[in-house]
Amino acid sequence: MNIFKLQHGIATVYPIDVFAFEKNTGKKAPYYQINKNGKYSQFAICPACDNPIQIHSLYKKFENSPRPYGIHAGKAIEGIGHHNVEDYLSCIYANPNLLQNRNARVPNGNAKSLQNIELLKENFDRVVYILEKELEFRISPSLAEKMLVSFLDMEGHLYVGTNFTNLPWMFAYQTVAQNMFGVFVKETSALYNILLQQTKFCIKDGQIQKEKEFFKLDFYFINHRIVRNNETREFEESIDFIVANNNLEIFNKKIVVDQTYFYNIIHAEKTYRREEYLEIARKYI
Repeated sequence: MNIFKLQHGIATVYPIDVFAFEKNTGKKAPYYQINKNGKYSQFAICPACDNPIQIHSLYKKFENSPRPYGIHAGKAIEGIGHHNVEDYLSCIYANPNLLQNRNARVPNGNAKSLQNIELLKENFDRVVYILEKELEFRISPSLAEKMLVSFLDMEGHLYVGTNFTNLPWMFAYQTVAQNMFGVFVKETSALYNILLQQTKFCIKDGQIQKEKEFFKLDFYFINHRIVRNNETREFEESIDFIVANNNLEIFNKKIVVDQTYFYNIIHAEKTYRREEYLEIARKYI
């Protein structure tokens, strides 16, 4: 993996590089520990499953690993924390092949899933904000409510791919198709230009409007995947955003998960909050 954190639970996530690791650990124990060979090893915490990870190639580069990366330690590390086997086995950064089963769920009542749903409740406005930036259209409170109901009906918080780092994107992925009429689309977006070419509806002042009552325009999300770069050992996590015109795909955008962005917004000193979206979350969660 190419990210780490230094505290358990909801904590800031950093990219794995020399500057970020040294600056945020202060180059001190327990993140620096003498190993059995009398050399220093570096440790941190997996942002997804809270288990200890060891940082490799931070200082000494190898031909097959030119950039530093993290790998699960597979055991308890003094000062870092214990190793939870259940969380490890359901961690997609440890086991990307879990995503081959799109219906895979952790047991109801799983501690991480309960933290996921609480995180969604407390930050639903921020989840919506991130999706609006990714999709380049406004998610109204009524649309956000429909998506939330869909996510809860699908038990998206139990999906093995859902964790603290990717919650906004997995919230979208674990919803069913939504009607797009009435949505305000950013006029500089690629989606806006595609929609202008359609003949069954029109866009007025950025808002999608029907020309004929039987016409359908939907959006949905598919294909959650994690691809490992064998050279850099970095993971790229992504989903596909689809817009369909009467069930015919007219727009497809690959959305790459920014694994540090959600944490950064949560921990920003000054963050604009939208109470109407938080009220929706409190209503259902």
